[in-house]
Amino acid sequence: MNIWIIDDNKALLELLMSSLEDMMWHLYSFSCGQEVLTFPYQPMSAPDVVILDWTLPDLPASIVLEHIKAHYQHVQIIVMSGNWDIEEQLPPSARWLGKPFRLTTFRQMVADVASSV
Repeated sequence: MNIWIIDDNKALLELLMSSLEDMMWHLYSFSCGQEVLTFPYQPMSAPDVVILDWTLPDLPASIVLEHIKAHYQHVQIIVMSGNWDIEEQLPPSARWLGKPFRLTTFRQMVADVASSV
């Protein structure tokens, strides 16, 4: 199981990564949208679940999301945001996690989504 986490807040990114370390998944972190767009495609690192911060400094998250969905059709998406109005902009299959959130809520949502893959 490959989990990609995309967030420009490095402290939060590290916290989210460390909260999932015991789950025995392969974790990949990205601090901006451009890193995702330029990440070399390798079947072994293709994401099963992507956790995406909706507010990225370099690219609109919608562009990053389109790129991910175009290259990895089976991927499950979790979008994190403090903006409560974005839920209607998401693809129907995407899950939304409102910031701020508890790590236990985050872990449970990721586990639920990962179990459906």
